Amino acid sequence: HLPLRSLALLLAAGIVCRVFVRLSAAPSGSFVPSGIFHSPRTRSGPHARKAGEDKLETALDVESCLPKIGYLPALDPAGDEVEPEEGMNVMPLFPLGSMLYLPHSQHGLNIFEPRYRELYDNILFSGSRRFVVPSVDPETQRFADVGVVLYLDDLKEVSEMTQDRVKYVCQHTVIGRVRIKRVLNQRSWFTRETYLRVETEPLEDVDNDEDLTELESTVESLLRDVVTLHVELKKGGFKLEILDMYNASRAEQGGLWSLAGLWEDLLTSRAQIKKGEFEQQVQKAVQTYVEQNPEEMKSNQMRFEDLPASVRNEVASLQDQFREDVSVIVERQVQLAQAWVQTDSHRGRLELTKAVYEEEYRRLLAQKS
Repeated sequence: HLPLRSLALLLAAGIVCRVFVRLSAAPSGSFVPSGIFHSPRTRSGPHARKAGEDKLETALDVESCLPKIGYLPALDPAGDEVEPEEGMNVMPLFPLGSMLYLPHSQHGLNIFEPRYRELYDNILFSGSRRFVVPSVDPETQRFADVGVVLYLDDLKEVSEMTQDRVKYVCQHTVIGRVRIKRVLNQRSWFTRETYLRVETEPLEDVDNDEDLTELESTVESLLRDVVTLHVELKKGGFKLEILDMYNASRAEQGGLWSLAGLWEDLLTSRAQIKKGEFEQQVQKAVQTYVEQNPEEMKSNQMRFEDLPASVRNEVASLQDQFREDVSVIVERQVQLAQAWVQTDSHRGRLELTKAVYEEEYRRLLAQKS
């Protein structure tokens, strides 16, 4: 039994947790300062505008720019452990779900599982302080064949403070990308007796000497157009300040990788907005019923099971819509992150970012008109 408001909020939170849990592991883009997104606000009045539409007549569709994601073969629970080939670089593998971190970003992890406690002990003892993180296909559980390398910057032993529920609290920087050639100890994924080890080779850009100033300027110009519309429409989006903070260069901080992280954060922000809207809708549905049927209330408390089928069905419909809306955002977030990471050229990432901004510009123009 719960008070009305608590019932509505907990109901919404319970549904949100099941649907939204994938977003909790989203790359936070810690190189992106806070306060650069607008909170959504309602704005009335017509917004007819045609100017600028002509520049998108030849715009590329984002889907056409997304490279096919490569995955390793499914792991075999009966697979024998194999020795690495001579000259191959062997690294620990630490899968962290479907989301993928971006190069030059910083991330914290709490380490509690025994096999990953062992991983950290080993990378500290060896002095390597690094491991590979791949994205994981949520449907097949296969690992992407391109992952990022996390470097351990700082580690704190917290087992006494947490009654050994957590062993280490760690801070990391993403320092590079690798192609994963094969898993050496597949069976360990199923027995959990130890962490996985993989053969890897570095993934470097093939166009480091190419002058891409013109294409960078095009991307930056599109960013200005998108930011301007975000500010004008006031429906949640970038603020003008980012135009002085970011560009489309190869710079590790404030360059194209930072723009990619910024876009990932924007998608997370949109999912958070959907979450807030969903919670409000669920609360309104329950509250409306109670206000219309005050005799049903017993000491201002009610169980969800006590609500009539019509209200429960309305909540289920809201839940389905929320799942659909957020799944689209999460899928795009995962696709873009993996595409940026596995693309082996600055030009390729610029073209993809250009397509993303063009798509967003079209979306904003449609809202304005």
